[in-house]
Amino acid sequence: MHPNAEIDFRTTQCVQLFRLLQEIQPRDAGSDGGAGETVQEKVQSFMQKVNDECSLDANKLNVEEIISRIQDDSRGPYQNSFLQECEVMNYLIKIIVESLRDVELAFKGELTMTENMETLMNAISFNAIPATWSKYAFPSNRGLGSWLDNLKHRLDQLNLWKDNPQ
Repeated sequence: MHPNAEIDFRTTQCVQLFRLLQEIQPRDAGSDGGAGETVQEKVQSFMQKVNDECSLDANKLNVEEIISRIQDDSRGPYQNSFLQECEVMNYLIKIIVESLRDVELAFKGELTMTENMETLMNAISFNAIPATWSKYAFPSNRGLGSWLDNLKHRLDQLNLWKDNPQ
């Protein structure tokens, strides 16, 4: 193998090995064992971060208002891209908020825990971006916490641009 190809191959092997090791570790060590947080505690702390620190739902972009600010004669490719990015961001926020709301209702016993909810919870506990979110999100190799911070920064930047979309 070429040295660069071997580096990539070995790096991929290590990532897969450590992901496998992380997946086979006991998940619910619990507070009574003192070994760490349970999956439910990790998910609840992540939900609190999404609701309190990032407040994604409150920062949704009003696309209709942005469209009304753009004059028809000055609407070009940059404005179209901006509007598309706003729509994609709003849909991603909707997916995130709805899925976390469903998990919260399942914790309270108001909904039955489904396989999709368990998959979402496992991804959050492994600090990975859930597949249902990454399907609609921007490509990223970040962990979930860093990805959420980056999402918040992107949303803040779009909110700054909405004031002057020209």
